[in-house]
Amino acid sequence: MSDTPAAAATDAAATEAATNCNAAPSASSSAPQPGFRSCSLCHRSLHQSAFSSKQLKNPAHSRKCMECIVTATENASKQSNSTAAATTSTQSTSDVSAANAKKKKANTPGAVARERAAARKAAQGSSSSSSSSSSKSASTTSSTPDSIFSAPRKSRDQSGKVSLLDDDEDWFLPKAEAVLEEIFRRFDSHHQPFPMTDSAQSLPKREELYWEENDLQSFALATNGRKFTKDELNEVRMNLEHDDKGRLTCQGFMCFYHLQTTSHPDETWKDLKKLGYDKELKLKYTNNQ
Repeated sequence: MSDTPAAAATDAAATEAATNCNAAPSASSSAPQPGFRSCSLCHRSLHQSAFSSKQLKNPAHSRKCMECIVTATENASKQSNSTAAATTSTQSTSDVSAANAKKKKANTPGAVARERAAARKAAQGSSSSSSSSSSKSASTTSSTPDSIFSAPRKSRDQSGKVSLLDDDEDWFLPKAEAVLEEIFRRFDSHHQPFPMTDSAQSLPKREELYWEENDLQSFALATNGRKFTKDELNEVRMNLEHDDKGRLTCQGFMCFYHLQTTSHPDETWKDLKKLGYDKELKLKYTNNQ
């Protein structure tokens, strides 16, 4: 190595040139150095080893380095996973809402009343299967139910009458429910007499109301013109809610009328008319028999 200043400067220049042979050209370079390519995404000038053989064949405006391709793939995967998670969450929320709605519908008083009636019908299946063909024919053509808990059938058009049922809630509309409570209070001989003239605070709560057999028979006379038979009384005990002393509750009474209204709405309207209510559920007179 020469010790002169000129020789030292020449050696430094050669070393710098050798070091820069593998580096990216500066942004101010007018032409890329041999062996370097430009990435269309990150806009860096990189050695051709940073590109796949396929990308090296692409024109400059669409050429991508392997680092950018990997990054783009990872971002696309994250976005896909996020979208899938959001879709799953939405579906799960929808499923839960549907399950809750179904559960709510299954637990309504109307559903409970129908379930009890269906259980009773199933329990009597063996006796029904032994009926004669003539009895079957008569029962299918009869327009009067042979039981106060007959199976539901399609509701008839009650033209001119206000609606009684709320199909979404599978129960009575508030006005119809209030009318049935009034009726139950009317025949409850143990509490505030009907009509209710005192303030609401002095009246017993619905949960405190009950009918004993004499109240039930008074109601039967007012609506049917006759008392319930022993078999019909047994049906009431088997299918409707009673308290721990065996007395019919107001809720049990309403469940019976919900079952009847979904099965035979015309029968419910006949009862309401006999008890003094018009087509708009306005009380015109009272009939306590």
